[in-house]
Amino acid sequence: MRTGDPEPTRVAETIARLDSTADAPLNTYWLSLAGDRNAYAARLQPLLLDRGIGVLIVRSSGFTNANALMLDLVGLLERNRPEFLAVLAHPRPDPHRIGVVLLARRELEIGQGYSPVTWPDWVPGVGNLEITCFITDVTRRIEAPLDADEIDITRVHRAVFALEEALVRRLVAVHRRGPAQQQPFFNRIRRRSDPDWSAFLAGAVEAVDEVRTTDSYRPNVKNGKSVVSRLWDLAQNNSPRMLVGVDAELATALGATGGPVPAEPWEGLMAVLARTPGSHGSPPERLCRTILLAVPAACQFLTCVAHAEDYQQFPVNLLTAVVDDLYRTLVGAETFLNHLSDDRATPGVPPLRPGESDESI
Repeated sequence: MRTGDPEPTRVAETIARLDSTADAPLNTYWLSLAGDRNAYAARLQPLLLDRGIGVLIVRSSGFTNANALMLDLVGLLERNRPEFLAVLAHPRPDPHRIGVVLLARRELEIGQGYSPVTWPDWVPGVGNLEITCFITDVTRRIEAPLDADEIDITRVHRAVFALEEALVRRLVAVHRRGPAQQQPFFNRIRRRSDPDWSAFLAGAVEAVDEVRTTDSYRPNVKNGKSVVSRLWDLAQNNSPRMLVGVDAELATALGATGGPVPAEPWEGLMAVLARTPGSHGSPPERLCRTILLAVPAACQFLTCVAHAEDYQQFPVNLLTAVVDDLYRTLVGAETFLNHLSDDRATPGVPPLRPGESDESI
């Protein structure tokens, strides 16, 4: 099960970098984790031994009061004396400085600067001495490339494909009832190489059926066979303001106007940030607006992931949040389309599944 926790090697690299420039006698690094902390500590500790940095787990309450923070730290050291002494027995780059990593279930809730702490009397060489300590919460400072395993980007690949399936299925079903209502939307995405709307839909059905691995699915704008690739292309050549009105055309093409609608899906941060001022429209139009904005954002993200070596690294929890938001948005749109009432398409005619033929297409 994925937890979104950064790989221990990334944490060790970050802490080693911070520790190499630290000047306090005792430097403590706080890390919030969602997964098994015992297993994580067992993987992280060997990576930090050469710097004499111990890894301890915060199992009790505390570390919430700035005035008692150092007392909480000393108490934790006392409860983990054998483990801490074993770390201190290893050579350190600077014998006058010691580091500790604290694995917790939450982020450090208080800001912390330099504070004095008295070493326990059992610490070799410095027992009972008052020193300066600094606690740094590194939870949001562990960086990773866009294609890091922790990010689980395959969820976005699968969600984009699932939405493509839902769009094609719905467009084909509405096409059976009356393709004329879909013409305004087709005019928006049409290319000179397209014979007509029926031919494009037939190609989209064929393209969906040809996909074998959804975990790596990425639309191809150049061949433009998929609906999502056309939406991505549309966004690349038009600003969000220029797309005003396309949401209504897409809603009509999907047969989503009029009548009751399913619960409104999650709009997603990317769609909200790209939204233009003005009327939000009907629920189906808002759904289509979300599709028009979220699909290009997801496709662009997948493209950047495919070329991760060209970009800087970002905090793991930031990338995880972006993937979570994109996934929730795409799945919400897919679910919305799949639950549209059948009476919006051709009565009595089931939607065409990818791979099936239809004489009208």
